[in-house]
Amino acid sequence: MRMTVVTDRRGRVIASAEGAASSPRKRRGMTATIVPEPGQKLHEVDVPASYAKLEPLDLLKALSKTLKR
Repeated sequence: MRMTVVTDRRGRVIASAEGAASSPRKRRGMTATIVPEPGQKLHEVDVPASYAKLEPLDLLKALSKTLKR
């Protein structure tokens, strides 16, 4: 599964979304994507499908570990 992760200047995960920001999906005629603020960075990462079942705080912890590899 592909996810987009946003980190702050210190590299801390501050947001995530399923899918890749570089290829946004259209739904009902609308397209949405993530745009980082100054000092923030986007990461597109492949994660196990099991991440979709994680609670929000557990997901943030797992994504943080994924980015540190």
